[in-house]
This record gives sequence, C-alpha cells and structure tokens, in this order.
Amino acid sequence: MNIEDVGEIIAVRVLEYVEQGKEKSFVEVAIGKPRQFPESTDYYVPYRIKGAGIEKLWYAGGVAFNFFRQPCR
Repeated sequence: MNIEDVGEIIAVRVLEYVEQGKEKSFVEVAIGKPRQFPESTDYYVPYRIKGAGIEKLWYAGGVAFNFFRQPCR
C-alpha cells in the first residue's frame, strides 16, 4: 500500500545528530493520526521522516503499530 501524505499530524519530534567530522544535522519525524486500512478493521499510523537527505512517508500497522502505542500507556 502506498500513502500520499501523513494527514493530520498528532506528534512531531526533531532529532539532532552529528556524523564524525561533520556539522550537526536535524531529522524531523512527524506522526499522523491513525487510519483504518481499506476494507479492514485494522489500523495503521502514517509517519514522515525528513532531513539528512531523506524525505519519505511510511506507515506502521499490526505488530509494528504497538511501537507507537507503548508511550501512550
């Protein structure tokens, strides 16, 4: 399944890192509101990683979805 956007953003984190011999860089992780899989009762969470030459959309569903739920408990 391909997603085209992260939708309504419910959390954003900016991470800082330094590669050896280079300047400080930042990566932003934006987590979208959970959505229901088409024709299913299961849900997935879209997220975007942007920075360090990367800008890509992914999603987590099923077992990986628990990764996003744990901090909420």
